[in-house]
Amino acid sequence: MFLSVTLGIPYSELGQRISASELTLYQVYYRNYPWGEERADIRNAMSMAQTANMHRGKSQAAYKLDDFMPFREKPEVDETVEPAGLRDMFKAMTRKG
Repeated sequence: MFLSVTLGIPYSELGQRISASELTLYQVYYRNYPWGEERADIRNAMSMAQTANMHRGKSQAAYKLDDFMPFREKPEVDETVEPAGLRDMFKAMTRKG
Protein backbone atom coordinates (compact mmCIF):
# COMPACT_ATOMS: atom_id res chain seq x y z
CA MET A 1 0.00 0.00 0.00
CA PHE A 2 2.86 2.37 0.88
CA LEU A 3 4.40 1.97 -2.59
CA SER A 4 1.02 2.49 -4.22
CA VAL A 5 0.50 5.80 -2.41
CA THR A 6 4.11 6.90 -3.00
CA LEU A 7 3.97 6.21 -6.75
CA GLY A 8 0.40 7.42 -7.19
CA ILE A 9 -0.69 4.10 -8.69
CA PRO A 10 -3.94 2.51 -7.47
CA TYR A 11 -3.22 -0.60 -5.43
CA SER A 12 -5.40 -2.69 -7.75
CA GLU A 13 -3.16 -1.73 -10.70
CA LEU A 14 0.20 -1.99 -8.97
CA GLY A 15 0.78 -5.66 -9.87
CA GLN A 16 -0.10 -4.99 -13.50
CA ARG A 17 2.14 -1.95 -13.92
CA ILE A 18 5.22 -3.03 -11.94
CA SER A 19 7.14 -6.22 -12.63
CA ALA A 20 8.47 -8.47 -9.87
CA SER A 21 12.05 -7.44 -10.67
CA GLU A 22 11.12 -3.74 -10.45
CA LEU A 23 9.36 -4.35 -7.13
CA THR A 24 12.52 -6.06 -5.85
CA LEU A 25 14.55 -3.00 -6.88
CA TYR A 26 12.16 -0.75 -4.95
CA GLN A 27 12.51 -2.99 -1.89
CA VAL A 28 16.31 -2.91 -2.03
CA TYR A 29 16.33 0.84 -2.57
CA TYR A 30 13.95 1.43 0.34
CA ARG A 31 16.01 -0.82 2.63
CA ASN A 32 19.11 1.28 1.89
CA TYR A 33 17.49 4.72 1.48
CA PRO A 34 14.15 4.80 3.32
CA TRP A 35 11.73 7.59 2.44
CA GLY A 36 8.36 8.76 3.64
CA GLU A 37 6.76 10.46 6.61
CA GLU A 38 8.36 8.24 9.26
CA ARG A 39 11.83 9.18 8.01
CA ALA A 40 10.85 12.85 7.98
CA ASP A 41 9.61 12.48 11.58
CA ILE A 42 12.94 10.95 12.60
CA ARG A 43 14.94 13.76 10.98
CA ASN A 44 12.75 16.35 12.68
CA ALA A 45 13.01 14.59 16.06
CA MET A 46 16.81 14.55 15.76
CA SER A 47 16.88 18.29 15.23
CA MET A 48 14.40 18.96 18.04
CA ALA A 49 16.26 16.73 20.52
CA GLN A 50 19.56 18.42 19.69
CA THR A 51 18.05 21.88 20.16
CA ALA A 52 16.32 20.91 23.42
CA ASN A 53 19.53 19.36 24.77
CA MET A 54 21.52 22.50 23.96
CA HIS A 55 19.09 24.56 26.04
CA ARG A 56 18.36 22.18 28.94
CA GLY A 57 19.56 22.81 32.46
CA LYS A 58 22.71 21.12 33.76
CA SER A 59 20.76 19.04 36.27
CA GLN A 60 18.07 18.08 33.76
CA ALA A 61 18.19 14.65 32.10
CA ALA A 62 19.08 14.59 28.41
CA TYR A 63 16.22 14.41 25.91
CA LYS A 64 16.00 11.33 23.72
CA LEU A 65 14.87 10.96 20.13
CA ASP A 66 11.70 9.15 21.26
CA ASP A 67 10.70 12.19 23.31
CA PHE A 68 9.96 13.93 20.01
CA MET A 69 8.37 11.02 18.13
CA PRO A 70 4.67 11.29 19.01
CA PHE A 71 3.45 8.54 16.68
CA ARG A 72 6.18 5.99 17.30
CA GLU A 73 5.07 2.86 19.10
CA LYS A 74 7.22 2.00 22.08
CA PRO A 75 8.55 -1.57 21.84
CA GLU A 76 7.56 -3.92 24.60
CA VAL A 77 10.49 -5.23 26.59
CA ASP A 78 10.60 -8.98 27.06
CA GLU A 79 12.19 -9.50 30.49
CA THR A 80 12.63 -13.23 29.85
CA VAL A 81 15.17 -12.82 27.02
CA GLU A 82 18.72 -13.53 28.13
CA PRO A 83 21.65 -11.42 26.82
CA ALA A 84 22.82 -14.15 24.41
CA GLY A 85 19.31 -14.43 22.96
CA LEU A 86 19.13 -10.66 22.68
CA ARG A 87 22.36 -10.61 20.67
CA ASP A 88 20.97 -13.23 18.27
CA MET A 89 17.71 -11.28 17.89
CA PHE A 90 19.64 -8.09 17.11
CA LYS A 91 21.82 -9.84 14.52
CA ALA A 92 18.73 -11.29 12.85
CA MET A 93 17.02 -7.87 12.75
CA THR A 94 20.03 -6.08 11.26
CA ARG A 95 21.04 -8.73 8.75
CA LYS A 96 20.65 -7.50 5.19
CA GLY A 97 19.39 -9.79 2.50
